[in-house]
Amino acid sequence: MTTKVRLLVHFEFYPASKEAAEAVEYLHNVLNADLAVSSLQVPTYFTLDDGSQEPPEPRVATEADRVLVVLLADAHLAAAARRPTKSGTTWGEYATKLRSLTASPELTWAHHRTLPHSEELKQLYAVRGLTWDDYHSIASELKACGVSGLRNGLTVDESRGLATSRSAERIVELVLRGLQQCYPPVATGDAE
Repeated sequence: MTTKVRLLVHFEFYPASKEAAEAVEYLHNVLNADLAVSSLQVPTYFTLDDGSQEPPEPRVATEADRVLVVLLADAHLAAAARRPTKSGTTWGEYATKLRSLTASPELTWAHHRTLPHSEELKQLYAVRGLTWDDYHSIASELKACGVSGLRNGLTVDESRGLATSRSAERIVELVLRGLQQCYPPVATGDAE
C-alpha cells in the first residue's frame, strides 16, 4: 500500500510564460531545498508544456491528502484567459475548472492535519498546557451562531468573503476592517 504525502503544491501557469516557468522553478527549489529535516520538504507538481499552448484536462494530483493549487496568473495568462484555443476551451475556463476540483473541505481535523506542522502545533499546545480547540467544537459553534452571528465587525457578505478568499491582500483587508469596526479608534487629547 502506498502512503500519500500530506501536502502537495500544484503549480499551474501559461506555458508560453518564461517568467512564470522561472518562478515555478524557484518556488520548487525553495520548497525542496536541502533541508536539515527532510520531512519539511514539500512535493510539487506542474503540468509540462507539450508545445500546443492548449490548456490540459483539469486534473488534481491524487498522491497527497491535500493539494494546494497555485495559479501563477501573469500578463501571458491574462491575455489567453478569454481566447478560445483549438480545443475550444479558454485558459480562464481551465483555471475555473481546476479551482472547482479543489473546493475547500469542511472544518475538520482530517483536513487541517495535512497542513505543514499541524501535528507539531497540537503537541506544542499539550506541552504548554494550552487548550487545543477541537475542530468539531469550532464547527458546532460556527453552525450554531451562523455567519450573521459572528460579531466580527463584518457584513455577512464580507464574512463569507473572508472564509472563502484565497487572496492574502483581501484577507488582510477584511480582518483589518473587522477589527476597526469592533474596536473603533478613540480620540485622544483636546480636539480644538
